[in-house]
Parts: sequence; structure tokens; C-alpha cells
Amino acid sequence: MNHDSSVRQMDPDCVSVVMPVYQDCTFLDEAVQSAISQALPQGVSLELLVIDDGSTETLVHDHLTRLEGMRHPGLRVLRLAKNSGVSAARNAGISAARGRYLAFLDSDDLWRPGHISKHLAALRDHHATLCGSDYDGVDQQGHVHTPSHFRHHHRKGRALAAAFSSGQPAVYEHAAEMFIDCCPTHTAVITIDRAAYRDSEVRFADHLRQAEDVHLWIRLATQGRFVFLPESTAAYRFNPNSLSRATDVPSRDRWYVAALHDLLQGELGQLHHAALRRRLSDSLCDLSWAERQAGQFSRAWHDALDACRRQPTSLRAWHSAAGCLLALAKRR
Repeated sequence: MNHDSSVRQMDPDCVSVVMPVYQDCTFLDEAVQSAISQALPQGVSLELLVIDDGSTETLVHDHLTRLEGMRHPGLRVLRLAKNSGVSAARNAGISAARGRYLAFLDSDDLWRPGHISKHLAALRDHHATLCGSDYDGVDQQGHVHTPSHFRHHHRKGRALAAAFSSGQPAVYEHAAEMFIDCCPTHTAVITIDRAAYRDSEVRFADHLRQAEDVHLWIRLATQGRFVFLPESTAAYRFNPNSLSRATDVPSRDRWYVAALHDLLQGELGQLHHAALRRRLSDSLCDLSWAERQAGQFSRAWHDALDACRRQPTSLRAWHSAAGCLLALAKRR
């Protein structure tokens, strides 16, 4: 484990929760309440850091001022001078956090009762550095439309089969390649023991507009131990106004490819070269298919060829390239 002076100054019995906000506070009260109402183990405290990422909406300013007026002992509102993106907002919260344990909750998502206590118990009982759990997808009214997302996800479900089949927490000693393959966690359902990392390691890549979370989880998973709880402890709200929903599918896939490429170029690329190339090839195939569906045939062809170059033995990559050739031929 890595330690430095900033880690040693943390409160060992505090959970810091980072919640970025930008221009929309429709579900903010519900998200805040789900965090500050968490029942905590004896001696454990929770601080909630609400980070305003340079919102210009008067309604948001007024709402945050009202939150400050609550004078809840664990609630702090931090205002950034300008909009810098979700990674920069979360990083500002991480820098201000005083707790040893770090969690994240977006302003339109929810934690179920017991979320924090279950994660803390798993981290401590299994001497883990990362804890994850399942979540439900809910609509704007809070109705569940995708129960137990990970359990029913074809790739993540297979990776986490030991937990789901036993109904008990599953511990993964060397989780880096599992995270590269399918990243079996989500921002709302991960808790980090910061004592296991250097302060500089627990930062989102602010040059990535999307997939910044996957980028961080993969980096953290290269160290320590991951424990997964096979129950839904949070609700992820399908919000048509959110960045991830508003952006077209090829663009979202392109950011995922960018995140993997960035990891491949760094130190992680030396440690897990084959796994990253394999996952990058698969992701390029996903991107190529999305581009074909969007009528972006030249881009689709380019990315399919890149997939073949990254993984020359991949039948999927060559099948993707052949599909692009057929699509281009039909257009002539």
C-alpha cells in the first residue's frame, strides 16, 4: 500500500461523499437526503460535499443557498468559479474531502438505506481497498425499470458470477484485468479506501469528457483488493438531460476508446498490455458498429481496421471490417 502525508491527515472514521451539480437541481434534494440519512456504524461520520460546477441558473444558486441554510453538520457546498466538467468538479471534492473513505453520488441518483454501512463493513471485513455493489435503473419518477443491472448484464454478470450465485460478498485479489474487460462497478456504487493509495492516484482524468470514471476504476483496481456485494444498494436515474444520455452513441463509444488508449500509453499499458489491447479492439468494434448505424461509414471503416490492427487474431474485428466493406459497397 502507498501512503503519504496527505493520507495520514485523513479522518480514519469519516466517509466523504462527493456530489457534483451543474445547472439542474430537479432531484438534488432527494439525492442529498439519501446520503445524509444513511445509518452509520458507531463512531463513523459522513460528510457530503456538494460541488457546484459553475452553474449559471438562478434556481440552482438559490437551491444551493437553501441547502447551506440547513446547517447540517456534515454538509458543505463548494462553488467552482467556472464550469470545468464533471471530472474537475469531482476532483475538487476529493481535494476538499477529509475522510479516509471516499464515495460518489450524482445529484439525480439515490442510495438505498444501508448503502454506506454495508460498504464499510465489506471493506473492513475483507481488508479491501475498493468495494462495489449492484444498482437498479430507475425512471424520472423513481420506478425501477432495470433491476439489478450488473446481475443481468451479459459481461459483468459473468465476471461477478461468484457473488451472484452464492449471494455473498466475493473478493477479487487481482481485479485489474476484470476491470479492463468489463469494469464491474459504477460511480454511485463504489467506495474507496484512500489509505491504500497515494493522494495523486485518486483523481479523475479531466481531459476525458466521458469514461473518466472507468479510467479511474481501472487504475485503482491494479492495486489492492476488490470486494463486490451482490445486492442493489443504489438507484441510477435515467435522465434524458444528462451528458451521457444527450450525447450520441458513437461519441460515447469514442470517449471509451480514448480512455482505453490513454491507459495503454501509460504505465498500465506495460503491466496489462495484452488485456488493454484486447479490450480496445472490442471497443473499437462497438464504436465501428455505432458509427455504421449513424451513417458514419468512413469512420466505421477506419475504426474497424484499427480493431484488426490492435488484435489481428480477433474474428470479431475482421467481421466488423467485412461489415463495413459491405455497407460501403451498397452505397456505391
